[in-house]
Amino acid sequence: MRLTDEQLDALRLIDSPTVSNAIERLQVRPRLEGFAGWDLRCAFPELGTMLGYAVTCTADTTTPSRVDAKGQLRLWDVVERAPKPAVIVIKDIGPERSRSCHMGEVMANQLERVLLVLRCDQG
Repeated sequence: MRLTDEQLDALRLIDSPTVSNAIERLQVRPRLEGFAGWDLRCAFPELGTMLGYAVTCTADTTTPSRVDAKGQLRLWDVVERAPKPAVIVIKDIGPERSRSCHMGEVMANQLERVLLVLRCDQG
């Protein structure tokens, strides 16, 4: 179900703990699941609240033998097909999560190109 712009604006006013409490009351999962760990933090609080449809994936940038060049192409395809605004949510599954990098120069340039193409397609 796609939300209207007005519904998205209303959701931006609700903080994460309130959303978590609402989900808990719906009893869709055990109370001890679904919370963010202590290591989750906002890197750029000055940018304000971000809200969108989650495009989720796993990634590993710290295993030297990892070979999956098609993974990013699949991710961009899913982002393109996702309702907008889309938010990429990456779960790091590598052995050295504190050294991971999921949006370096190459990936940022690829994403910028995907977004440019999408804007052109939308008129």
